[in-house]
Amino acid sequence: MVVSGLPRSGTSMVMQMLSSGGLEILKDDKRKADADNPKGYFEYSKVKTLAENNSWLREALGKGLKVVSPLLSYLPSDYQYRLIFVERDLDQILASQAEMIKRQGIRKTIADPKIKTAFGKHLKEIKDWLKKQKNFKTLFISYQKTIDSPVSIAKKISLFLKRKLDLEKMTLTVNPSLYRQRS
Repeated sequence: MVVSGLPRSGTSMVMQMLSSGGLEILKDDKRKADADNPKGYFEYSKVKTLAENNSWLREALGKGLKVVSPLLSYLPSDYQYRLIFVERDLDQILASQAEMIKRQGIRKTIADPKIKTAFGKHLKEIKDWLKKQKNFKTLFISYQKTIDSPVSIAKKISLFLKRKLDLEKMTLTVNPSLYRQRS
């Protein structure tokens, strides 16, 4: 079970929902919670090595795993995946990334139009790629709808994963006050 999307799209929130709902999550907590993700990132550092080494992937069987969308194509084809892909307005993603960079004190200019174009192109490519994958079943969810209607999204996720998850705990995990970058 994989949660994916662009960075800052809400993947950590969905991982938190899954964990609260009772799904075992593969994470190592090497990236600590901070002001940008006060509940944590729910990442597994070995995911960054997918392009070079995926032998560790069997550790994820039956568990939730976060894989940012640029790395999805490195998942081996000999596994079956249930993918929850989180979608968020690109302007909100860029604003969230800019705020995170600012908070970290990194002096880096982001060329929003170029990055927005690149992100849009990437999303089209990854969606086209997913349509061709016979080993992926994909549920696209909206970050905005998850904030606005967490009960509905929690039910969709539970049905999609074919798991009896604790919907109330999943819903309580969603914190609308963390929705700080709005278009």
